[in-house]
Amino acid sequence: MPSVSITWSARCDASTCPTCRALHGYTWNFDVSQNVPDNLVHPQFGVVWNKAIGSQAHGHQVYNCRCSIVPEVHVSDLKAKIEQLLNVAEQNLRFEVFLRYGKPVGVYREISTGRFARRP
Repeated sequence: MPSVSITWSARCDASTCPTCRALHGYTWNFDVSQNVPDNLVHPQFGVVWNKAIGSQAHGHQVYNCRCSIVPEVHVSDLKAKIEQLLNVAEQNLRFEVFLRYGKPVGVYREISTGRFARRP
């Protein structure tokens, strides 16, 4: 199944606080079957991001945080599953043509023209 990862991205300069500097590059991973939670929680710093508010890395202090989160969707597993399903569909189609016409037929040429091979 596809997965989603969210990575903390801090602008690392002289104004970056120690909390955000420590969080820079930290990644949360989720399955697509799971919902992405409203809060991102770090084991050491607790809730650091709220979906509605944004950065909570500084708690309730008034602080102009310049950090962001970078979401990524990973579909490599999905691509492999689609290729597997296409291979099975191709095998089933070849078998169906074999049953219909009594001999193996070059399926690709006929499928590309939109017609099945003619019966000999």
